[in-house]
Formats: sequence, structure tokens, C-alpha cells
Amino acid sequence: MLGSVQNSTAELQQWRQQQELASQQRATVQQYADWARGQEIEFSKAQPEYREAYRFAAESRDRELQALGYTDPAVRANIVRMNTAEVIQNAASQGRNPAELVWEYARARGFMPKGARTADGQAKIAAGLQAAGGKLNRGGETGEGEVSAKDLAGISDPEEFERAWKRVFGRKR
Repeated sequence: MLGSVQNSTAELQQWRQQQELASQQRATVQQYADWARGQEIEFSKAQPEYREAYRFAAESRDRELQALGYTDPAVRANIVRMNTAEVIQNAASQGRNPAELVWEYARARGFMPKGARTADGQAKIAAGLQAAGGKLNRGGETGEGEVSAKDLAGISDPEEFERAWKRVFGRKR
């Protein structure tokens, strides 16, 4: 009888230790998640398009997993969750912001922030204008209608750019 009680006590102690370990692991995971959430909020202040980049990165990873033959959406979602945990752990060990790593991943996969898309488009237009002779005007007019490629490339405000475009071409893009 004493042996049976001792075995039961040992089993209970082992179960209790397992429960404590699981509880500690859940607490650690929660701490990482809270830290990562705070890091995302901070990063979003500097990069307002972070949420869009995160969505782009997650969708890109999902497509990648589909291409690798993972057809079950639940399995893919679980892999993405594990990848997210790995990114958080990696960022913490490097002393970096996990949101910054996600941002870099999204950019490496082709995400382009709206501001960069506008600037990129303006640069392409300016290069085209430069190739076309540097200055264009409407119907042979000179003076105030002239806009150089450098002038267009230097405009960062989208509304101002539209006005300059309209001055040059007489219509909106």
C-alpha cells in the first residue's frame, strides 16, 4: 500500500512540474507577444504602412507555402504562426525590432510603400522628360509653361505634382 501511495505521489509531483513548466512557457510566449506588439506600435509610428507590409509579407509566405505543396490552409496558417514566433525570437536575440524585420522581408518580397511608388513614378517621368529633351511646354508656349525634368523630379507633394503635370500636358495623369 505504501508503495502505491509513493508512486501516486511521484506521479502527481511529475504532473505538477509539467503543469508549472507549461505555465512558465505560456507566460514567456505571452511576454514575447506583448513585447512584439509594443515594437509593432512603435515601428508603425515611423512606418505608417507597416500593417500593409505585414499583410503583404503574410500573403507572400502563404503563396510560397502553397507553391511548396501545402494545400491545407490550416497547416499553412500554423506554419506562418511558427514563422512569426521565430522572427520574434530572432529579433529579441539580436536586439532588433521584429516589425523592422518583417518590413525588410516584405520589401525583399516586392512590397513598395505608397510614398516610394509615387517617388519611383516621378523619377521615371523625370527620366522620360529628360530623354525627351529636358523641357516640355504646351503648344510651343515658352516662359511660365516650361517645366524641366529636374523640376518634376523635385516635387514630392502629390497634389503639386499633379498641378505641374497638368501645366505640362494640359490634363491629369
